[in-house]
Amino acid sequence: MKLPDYIFFSFAIVTILIIFLLTFFQLVKSPVQPYASPGSLVTNEKYIQGLYNNLDLNDSMSVFRYVFTSLESNITVYPTENYFYFRFPAHGKMIWGSFSLSADTRDQGVFGFGYSEHNEDPNIADVWPRVGGGKELAAEDGVFVQKINDFTYSVTFENKTVIFHLNDVGLQLPQRFKLLPQENYVGPIFDESGIQLYLIFNKNVSHLYDVLNEDQFVPETFVQYTDDILIGSRTRFAFYDDKENNRRILIGVKGEDTLKNNWNDGPHDQMPDNYVYTGQIETQPYFEAHYQLQGKIDKYGNYINQTGVRVAVAPYRVYFKEEELLFIDYCKSINATQDQFYKCLTWQVYNVPEEKQNLI
Repeated sequence: MKLPDYIFFSFAIVTILIIFLLTFFQLVKSPVQPYASPGSLVTNEKYIQGLYNNLDLNDSMSVFRYVFTSLESNITVYPTENYFYFRFPAHGKMIWGSFSLSADTRDQGVFGFGYSEHNEDPNIADVWPRVGGGKELAAEDGVFVQKINDFTYSVTFENKTVIFHLNDVGLQLPQRFKLLPQENYVGPIFDESGIQLYLIFNKNVSHLYDVLNEDQFVPETFVQYTDDILIGSRTRFAFYDDKENNRRILIGVKGEDTLKNNWNDGPHDQMPDNYVYTGQIETQPYFEAHYQLQGKIDKYGNYINQTGVRVAVAPYRVYFKEEELLFIDYCKSINATQDQFYKCLTWQVYNVPEEKQNLI
C-alpha cells in the first residue's frame, strides 16, 4: 500500500531534525571544538613575507607596535600564569616573545612585554649577542590596562583596544581518579604546551607533584617507553603510569626544551595565579612547605627579597636522555612507602651534562 506523500515528507523532516540534533550534541560534548580556529593555520606564504619584513628589532616599541596591532580584537590567554606567547619571522630571524598580565601587577596598569631572537632547534645554542628587548609597559608608555572583571582585561595602545580573556579553567576536582586521603588538590595548571595538569600536595611528605588532567581532551599521543613510563610524542613530557590509582604523574621534561625556554619547557612557570588573585585558593602554604620557604615568599610565590624572582615549581626531572628516566627503578628498589615513592618519582632534578653546557 502506498503511503501518502505528506507522511514521507514528515518522515524526512524528522530524520533531518534527528541528524541535526545528534550533530549538535556531538559538537557540544567535543572538548576539541572550542579550541579550533581558522587562525591556527600557518602558511609558508606568511612565513616568507615575515622574513622579508624590515622591522627594526632593536627598537622595542616598534616591535611592540608591530605585534600588538597584529592581534585580533579578542584573544584568549590559555597559560595559567597569564603569559600570551607569540612567535614571528622578521628581518631574516625568528623572534619569540610574550605579553603578560601578571596577577599581582595588572590592576596597577602594568602590561609586560618581552621578545628575543631564537633558533627553533632546541639542540642548537642561540647566537650571542642576540636581538631582544622589552619592558613593563604602563600609562606613561601610552599603554592602558583596564579591568573588566577578574578574568577579562582590555589593553589600549594608539587607538587600538584588545580584550584579553584570561583562562578560567575552573577548580573542579579530578574525576578520572580520586585523590588519596593524604593528598590536597592545590589548583589547575594549563601549560603553554597545551597540556593540562592538576597540582597536588601530599601532606604526609610535604611534597608537590603534577598529575595529568585526563578529564579533558589531552592534545598528545604517548609512546610506551617502559611498562610504566609514557613519553609524549610532541611535548616529550614523561609520565609515570600510576595504574593502581588510574593516573599519570609527571616525572620528566626534556632538557633541551627547558634550556631553550620554548613552549615545551615544562609547567614550572604556569601556576594557578588567577585563583590566588580571586581568593579561591592558596598556593603559598604549599610552596613554603615543599621548598621550606616560610616567610620568604609572597602569596604568588615571589621571593620577598629578590625583585622579579619567583619559585620555579618543577617537581620533576629535567632529562637529556631517555635512560635518565629509569631512575624510577631506584625508587622502586628502596622499599619506600607509597608517599615516599611518589616523592622519589617527583624529586626536582636539573643537572645539565657537560656536553650540553653550550646550550645554556
